[in-house]
Amino acid sequence: MPVRTGGILAILILLLLVASSPSAAQPRGPMPVVGVLSPATSEALSDPKRGLYAFVQGLRDLGYVEGQTIRLEYHFADYHWDRLPSLAVELVHQQPNVIVTHTTPGVLAAKQATTSIPIVVMAADDLAQLGIVASLARPSGNITGQILRDLELAGKRLELLKDAAPTITQVAILTDPNGPGYSQVPSAFEQEARALGVRLQRVDAGTPEAINDALARIAHSGAEALMIMDTSMFAQFLAVCSDPKTQS
Repeated sequence: MPVRTGGILAILILLLLVASSPSAAQPRGPMPVVGVLSPATSEALSDPKRGLYAFVQGLRDLGYVEGQTIRLEYHFADYHWDRLPSLAVELVHQQPNVIVTHTTPGVLAAKQATTSIPIVVMAADDLAQLGIVASLARPSGNITGQILRDLELAGKRLELLKDAAPTITQVAILTDPNGPGYSQVPSAFEQEARALGVRLQRVDAGTPEAINDALARIAHSGAEALMIMDTSMFAQFLAVCSDPKTQS
């Protein structure tokens, strides 16, 4: 998520904080609390390429400085997706003014934990299609935010890949079972694949530890090219792999 998008979400958080705070005529109370429920790790806070970093910077640009004018309560699942429901319950017990989360499992965990605290979604599947909100235009309930449209571009990315390597006939797709759009991969762009004469092979990796095994399977599968679906876990893995400090 670019910094500009992080700023937009920060503005949305600001509006919700204002709406949930006492009247300006009343005495100022304690600083507002934003609960952050993240499937990722705390490393996201220091990585400029990550959405959570952009979100915190967006708050700062609006004058909300962590520890000075706002308190951020972080709960990280470290990609152990089964921890999200209990982390969400713990977060709700701290009574934040707003909860911020991302990925569909994060939204579901937050929704199960509270029906009253506003929930802002950084990125997830089509929440209306999944029945989590009433509609994208009028979500109702206590959930709002943005969804990912990554799948809409997958067909075009496959075309670009074929243009770059015209002889390829088999493409592996690395997917995260917990990531956005998983259930629609590769069906969402099979029509383009047929038109290009390309066979698609989906390979799953649901944890950071499973990525190397998945890549090994792809290497021995006969795939001639690789597409990686957009998820926060894969983004962190690739960032680590490309960091010169991690290279021997």
